[in-house]
Amino acid sequence: MEERWKVDKKWMEERWKVDKKWMEERWKVDKKWMDERWKVDKKWMEERWKVDKKWMVERWKVDKKWMEERWKVDKKWMEERWKVDKKWMEERWKVDKKWMEERWKVDKKWMEERWKVDKKWMEERWKVDKKWMEERWKVDKKWI
Repeated sequence: MEERWKVDKKWMEERWKVDKKWMEERWKVDKKWMDERWKVDKKWMEERWKVDKKWMVERWKVDKKWMEERWKVDKKWMEERWKVDKKWMEERWKVDKKWMEERWKVDKKWMEERWKVDKKWMEERWKVDKKWMEERWKVDKKWI
């Protein structure tokens, strides 16, 4: 086993020297290629930017004009819509208010009835709990 380890270790060290040398050579080639590629790409991007920038400036002029026209139309439409919506909301409020007032009368009556039932139940429960606590106290008092 130990012998095997020595052989494997030696083989790995030799392999590493070869691989490392190959990677260094490869890196030189790759770096040179990337540097050349970058010069070409950079030049292309600069040219592209000039064209794109010019196009964007022209496009902005057209878009701005279109948006200003659109705004006039939209503003007018929103003002008209607001008049209609406001009227509808006022009518809706009258209906909702009436409904809420009616609902409140029903809810109030129901809560009052519920309170009577709950109060009675709590009073009964308190009597039972009080009795239980007194009994428990007698037992606990003895034990203490």
